[in-house]
Amino acid sequence: MFRSVSIAAVLAIASVSAASAADMQLKAPPRLAAPVADSWGGPYIGIHGGYAWTRDNVGSGLISIEDAFTSTKPAGGLFGAQAGLRFQRNVFVFGIEVDYTHLGLKDQNAVGDVEGPTATTGVKVHDLASARATLGFELTQNLLIGASAGLGFGHTSAFVTDGKTSLTADANSWGWVAGAFGELKLPIFENVFLRAEYLHYDLGQVNYAIATLPFAGHPRADVVRAAISYRFP
Repeated sequence: MFRSVSIAAVLAIASVSAASAADMQLKAPPRLAAPVADSWGGPYIGIHGGYAWTRDNVGSGLISIEDAFTSTKPAGGLFGAQAGLRFQRNVFVFGIEVDYTHLGLKDQNAVGDVEGPTATTGVKVHDLASARATLGFELTQNLLIGASAGLGFGHTSAFVTDGKTSLTADANSWGWVAGAFGELKLPIFENVFLRAEYLHYDLGQVNYAIATLPFAGHPRADVVRAAISYRFP
């Protein structure tokens, strides 16, 4: 009898163990969080267009010319191109971008005395360029916001003319640039991005030499632009 009870107990324990093992096999393993897809990283190129308002507080030892230059504020449209490389880590996107923008803006003022104007002075803003580090945050799979900052370059000139003779001095200057952007990935064309962006350029002190007159300026520009870029898959 004792042997029968022992056998029954062993069989019961074996059946319970087999049932537990079966339950353990049927349970699915814990699900790991899916990694964020790299939908923004890689090299890209594109074009942009927009509007800029600039100022270049040029002055000299001549008060009348200094006042005329100081009041010039060239503004108008622009166009250019950009290229960059980005990397994505989870929701953070970082990289570097270089761009070139052509402006061709000009503003001028008449300089004279009580008898009337005797000359016209002005400033031209020809080109802007930059090399910037970028940092973005992926709000959604198709929307990125971020900021950028880096090295800025500008090609400007100052001029004086009396209607017969014109004197012009060009200058290339370096400074800093910073701004913010928002970028939208098109749902159909997943490698095409649309961007809205603001940039501020401060190009430091610039020295113009018009004939024998020394002029010093401080070109600055504010730029708003829209861009379209293509990312190479």
